[in-house]
Amino acid sequence: MANSLQHLPIEDHAAKYNIDRKEISLDVGYGVDAIAEKEGPEDEVELDAVGPTHDADAQRGVQEIEALTSVWSKTSLVVAYGMIWIIYFLMLMQETSLSTLTTFVTSGFAAHSLTPTVTVVAGIVAGVLALTVAKILDVFGRPQGYAISITITTIGLIMMALCHTVETYAAADVFWNVGQSSMLYTLNIFIADTSALHNRGLMTAFSSSPNLITTWIVGYFNDAYINGSGWRWAFGTFAILVPVITLPLFGLFWFNLRKAKKLGVIQKHQSGRTAWQSFVYYCREFDAIGLLLVSLG
Repeated sequence: MANSLQHLPIEDHAAKYNIDRKEISLDVGYGVDAIAEKEGPEDEVELDAVGPTHDADAQRGVQEIEALTSVWSKTSLVVAYGMIWIIYFLMLMQETSLSTLTTFVTSGFAAHSLTPTVTVVAGIVAGVLALTVAKILDVFGRPQGYAISITITTIGLIMMALCHTVETYAAADVFWNVGQSSMLYTLNIFIADTSALHNRGLMTAFSSSPNLITTWIVGYFNDAYINGSGWRWAFGTFAILVPVITLPLFGLFWFNLRKAKKLGVIQKHQSGRTAWQSFVYYCREFDAIGLLLVSLG
């Protein structure tokens, strides 16, 4: 029947099967125009205005973000996106600045030839650990993953400011790369979770727009520290700014998470697992064996 319907004009469908023309338009999928005709000219059809689907089998982090999207107010989202823009500005400043400062650090330790080694190793480790971060976001939740990324980034910057060997700086660079990439990844996931499909590209471009500014001013920033208080204070400044700039957004995440729990949108369940059962459960949730194989590869 479906094949015969596809090759007949819409009027022939109605005559052959004695059903309404508008009903046929819906059944054979003639698109949004047919839906609008059925609902009436004054009714608008919003394809992305679909409420969260609370899948009972989904991981905890996924369930939480589905619940959170239903309690975010318009004002909270505007404030959150404003904070995200500022955070991107800071993180992109760091990314561009560190690529220059690394040369001065390795030269200061008489190990300039290790500059590419430090950068490559840090990038590889950060790329591998990004898989673990993605699982943390799904298993524990976006706010928790965001808090972890802030902590790791800050630790890396503090280590950079206090390092006395190139090996310590290399380890610090790994911490910073993991934290920074995790933070930006978390923010990208948040944008995808809270924006409609037809606006997602615009919002992603908005979050990345600080690149248009940081490209031109980061040179003045580096010169001010290199010719002034030194590269250590450049890292120290970032170590202070990161928690100051990023924690307000975490507070907004946590506020809306508590709001969702108070409204009963998020239900707390007791697992009833023993310590060993919890260990096995989280190994499965994180796909520990798969992550280990990918990391070793």
